[in-house]
Amino acid sequence: MQTKQPHFMQNIWLYRGLAAIAYIIATFLFFSPIDPNGGSLFPHFDKFAHCIVFFGLTGLTEFSFNKQSKRIVIALLCYGALVEILQGAFFNRQASFYDLVADASGILLFYLLLTKTKLACFRSWAAAQSAH
Repeated sequence: MQTKQPHFMQNIWLYRGLAAIAYIIATFLFFSPIDPNGGSLFPHFDKFAHCIVFFGLTGLTEFSFNKQSKRIVIALLCYGALVEILQGAFFNRQASFYDLVADASGILLFYLLLTKTKLACFRSWAAAQSAH
């Protein structure tokens, strides 16, 4: 017998909408000016932030477009690289290879948790939702 999921979990378009909003917010933040005199919570906080942002973007994208993991990884790496290129070229911010490494770390962390832990049940759930 299949367990009935709450209504909000049955709507794949909810996740696609949340993913779109997350990409808009992330892009805005990546291109926002940084106060050079402002301190961070700890050294290399920006790398930690990149990892967390890309972990979240990967999750929302995976749940929105299930069974396309390779394409999602490639698209997110391209997005991260484009952000870094544009930051360095147009937004008076420093492009950083290590930010891209942090982006890739967030993507990898998501898939490691998704495939190697009990979170793998979410992949089955997302597949069932995209079939609707």
